[in-house]
Amino acid sequence: MKCEPSVIRGTLIGRNAVLNLIGLGLPLVVAAIVVPQLIRTLGTERFGIMALGWTVAGYFTVIDLGLGPAVTKFVSGALGRGDQEEIPAVTWTSVIIQIVLGMVGASALAVAAPLLVHRVLNVPADLVAEAQSAFTVIALSVPIMLISGSFRGVLEAAQHFGIVNAVRGPVSAANYLLPLLGASLGWDLSGIFALIVTSRFVALFLFFTASLRLFPSMAVPQFRWSVVPRLLRFGGWVTVSNTVAPVLVYLDRFLLGALVTLSTVSYYVAPYEMVTRLLIVSSGLSSALFPAMSTLHEQGQSCRLEYLLFRSTKYLLLVLAPLVLTGVVFARDIMAVWLGSEFVEDTVIVFQVLMVGMLLNSLATQPFTLVQATGHPELGAKIHLLEVPIHIILTFGLVRLWGISGAAIAWTIRVTLDTLLLFVVAFRISRVSIQSLLSSKVPHTIAMFVITGALALLLNMKIESFWLRALVLTMVFAALTLGTWHHLTDSADRRQISKILHTIEGKLF
Repeated sequence: MKCEPSVIRGTLIGRNAVLNLIGLGLPLVVAAIVVPQLIRTLGTERFGIMALGWTVAGYFTVIDLGLGPAVTKFVSGALGRGDQEEIPAVTWTSVIIQIVLGMVGASALAVAAPLLVHRVLNVPADLVAEAQSAFTVIALSVPIMLISGSFRGVLEAAQHFGIVNAVRGPVSAANYLLPLLGASLGWDLSGIFALIVTSRFVALFLFFTASLRLFPSMAVPQFRWSVVPRLLRFGGWVTVSNTVAPVLVYLDRFLLGALVTLSTVSYYVAPYEMVTRLLIVSSGLSSALFPAMSTLHEQGQSCRLEYLLFRSTKYLLLVLAPLVLTGVVFARDIMAVWLGSEFVEDTVIVFQVLMVGMLLNSLATQPFTLVQATGHPELGAKIHLLEVPIHIILTFGLVRLWGISGAAIAWTIRVTLDTLLLFVVAFRISRVSIQSLLSSKVPHTIAMFVITGALALLLNMKIESFWLRALVLTMVFAALTLGTWHHLTDSADRRQISKILHTIEGKLF
């Protein structure tokens, strides 16, 4: 079946993915540079309070009921149908609901602040008053972040990721820079949080004005009751996934602390946090794919959806698999340089297993995005609910057997199951044929990296010299690059890759 022409092209998605990667990566770079100085300036206890404050505020945003992604989904659909009259109704209905939910969340957090400070958190006596006022101030950010999600969703639906990341990147970086500024000026935590809340309000204003310039009909707020059930149905299932996710992510840490020792949590969290930072690659790509797939689904272009699913999966493999191979081969060296020699023996296997899990978890974002874009968020949510008891039993058993290595293995098994189930569901929804799967050369790419991964493991075990391993791995990568370019990519792939590289060059230089 031949696809009809579409304005949603691979070049556009590649450009948006690069912009997302820059927007998500900038705050990480800033954090790596600023956080050590911020800890020294604030002190460990005040920094801990600040970190907990943002964690609590972020969790309170779960009450948005997934309306931000719902706006992206339905505005993309409206654009796909050419029905721009629906956009103001969808957006403002979501915003009005977000205002109500945000006020409820802010009030609840403000009321809970004394309980959190006095009963839940072990706050030193001399910081109790400061912490309580800080949590009260941070409560103001809840409605701002919720409303921002709706207007950002409009921009993402219209493929304006340049604007989104021009705002999101600096504002996220400001989460670290503004506290350093406030601490340097001698401000207390409430003053520092006031700075951050102000930056969030500026982001909201910029998202709103950009949306208004894009769709002038949004100047008049509209609330349409008929839109509410659609928003809540889609967003509700997104919320289920978002609520279950922390259980799947943080369960292993609590079980390690309960079944082994608290010190083992540090040995596990350090490599885990390092490895999972690489998920920004798949996150940036899936954020660009979601509105594109939503538009194509509304236009009935199932063959284009299939095309995007396969191409994005193959590109992720080509980008991330070499990083995984490098991590497996040089795990001991990476851990020694980053954490110190005392961490090496306990973290090498954990790091290697988590690197494999990270690759599989990254691949899962592509079918998950397709499932949501085609209007079936309940399927992804049900898969996550199914995984909770499996993950609990698996993690409990493997942690008792092998400690932090068992936790890493359990997580990797869980994300492998997640990836397989999501691909099965996505294939059923898009009715993928075996012929199109084989012609995409995704299975060939997987087979190539499985074989290369086995060689990398053998290399890691047999060669002790760092420089010899580096030389051999360089030769392997050279062979992989030539083999990939000539046998795993076609002319369309090469054009897309060349254009994406030009985009990266233009944005960076």
